[in-house]
Amino acid sequence: MIFLNPLGWLLSLLLPLIILLHLKKQQFIQREVSYLGLWEEVIKEVEGIKKNRINKYLLLFIQLLIGILIVMAFARPMWIKPFKGESLTIVLDNSLTMRAEEDGVTEIEKAKKEIKKYIKNIDDDISIDFVTIGRKIQTIVKGGSKNQVLNELDAIQPTYEVFNIKNKEAIFSTFPEPIVFFTNKNILLGDENIKIGDGINNIGIIDGKFDYYNRAALFKIRNYGEKNKEIILELKDEINWQDIRKINIPSREVVNVNWTDIPLNIDYLKIYIKEEDTIYGDNEFVLPIGDKYKKKVLMIGENYFLNRALKSLPYIKLTNIKKYKDIKEKFDLYIINERLMEKKLWEDKNIWYLKPPEEMVEGYLDKYSEMKIADELFSEDIILRDSYLKDFSYLKEDENFKTILKAEDKTVMAYEIEDKGKKIYSTIDFNKTNFSMKTEFPILIDNIIKWFLKEDKRCYEPGEEIYIKESNIRLKTPTKEININGEENIKLREIGKYNLIDRDKNIKTFFVNPPKEENIKYDFLSREKKKINKFHFNNLNKIDLKNIIICLLLLLMILEWEVFKNAV
Repeated sequence: MIFLNPLGWLLSLLLPLIILLHLKKQQFIQREVSYLGLWEEVIKEVEGIKKNRINKYLLLFIQLLIGILIVMAFARPMWIKPFKGESLTIVLDNSLTMRAEEDGVTEIEKAKKEIKKYIKNIDDDISIDFVTIGRKIQTIVKGGSKNQVLNELDAIQPTYEVFNIKNKEAIFSTFPEPIVFFTNKNILLGDENIKIGDGINNIGIIDGKFDYYNRAALFKIRNYGEKNKEIILELKDEINWQDIRKINIPSREVVNVNWTDIPLNIDYLKIYIKEEDTIYGDNEFVLPIGDKYKKKVLMIGENYFLNRALKSLPYIKLTNIKKYKDIKEKFDLYIINERLMEKKLWEDKNIWYLKPPEEMVEGYLDKYSEMKIADELFSEDIILRDSYLKDFSYLKEDENFKTILKAEDKTVMAYEIEDKGKKIYSTIDFNKTNFSMKTEFPILIDNIIKWFLKEDKRCYEPGEEIYIKESNIRLKTPTKEININGEENIKLREIGKYNLIDRDKNIKTFFVNPPKEENIKYDFLSREKKKINKFHFNNLNKIDLKNIIICLLLLLMILEWEVFKNAV
């Protein structure tokens, strides 16, 4: 029980007055009489006095009870029912499209107003989970009140991240029903979906790739709106080369735009959408293609077939040395074709051993054996058939190793991932296998190199994280600088150019581009849609006792009157 007006209890200070007035009430008075015959009448009267005394004490008790109930009525008592476990999940879309702006108001601000309006009508006793959804799901409030949600709501800002529709299953399985979803997309995701705005009038660049072999750039442009659009695209380099095109994009479609014969000696390409629309963040895209953005690979020792395959990969810059010597330059990958201790190299590096340490080799087979790929990480675009090894050694079994290639069920190539970087150990002599002559060989080498280098990219999407190992350096983002004092994961939130700076020297440049959103027709429902009454949660969880007290007062006043009549 709670009291809405606890100051009403101050009236209880007046209750002693009832007792005082009762004590001062006139009692029976003794008088002298001249005739003893009256004693018979006196005895009868004494018996009546005892009865009247009992009625007067009952009258005092009833009057005190009436006073207490009056005081309680002014204090406004409220009985709280036990919480029955009603819950609600509010999901807010804070992906890139919620940055859409119309008349100076973004879609995210409109969504916030709708959420405030919605939760205003639900009961204070409801347990609310409040989450945002974009590239990932983030829980803002877990099992909180609507006031907690309101306190956190204003701080929510839209990201530059893609909306990941795959998160829907996690929403359904993790958070309590019913689920109310606020978005500007045509997505039926929850039990109730509240659409924000009248649609997105936006053109965005959602992907870009560069073909080094044909010197061609390919971009994907998406029309989010309901009307066909004609736009102007400008492609330019960092200095003075540029090209302009006009294209038509049907409503809710993706169009591929291809530029060929890109000039040599260009560091990066940048494409712009010239027209202004509701989302500015996805109107440009950068492709770093120059030599300074290529991955640096060092090969120690000679290996004809592998060297030829590596030179065919346009995204790496290969350096060959015949023997190990002091290497002052840092590389992204070291391929070692001689028996060499790892401690001679820097720590935290990616290393491919073509001649693993002898203690790792278990045995030797002098026979022809067919090779097979054992791990899907490296089998993309490869169907390995009729590829054989001759006279090969094989690796010992190790719980830390995962097999890439095997022959006679023996491991001839394996990998491990450790704190000091990625490692591959291979016992294959590429001069003693027909696999080196097959078209699948450079594809496997390509897959291996990409596996080594995929965490250290030059282009990222908003919401991805970059691990920075160096200390006492600065990260310059498109809008600010961040001091890095040790190993740290940095979440990339802004679109644009980033620089890692060490003592005023730029040690790395990379870019964050608009997210690669798929052309998903969001008009689907993953389960049967339910209708939620806006007042579904306005169950009576509190009972106001004021009316009950007033009824009791009326009954006691009637009882007090009857007792009073009998007491006089």
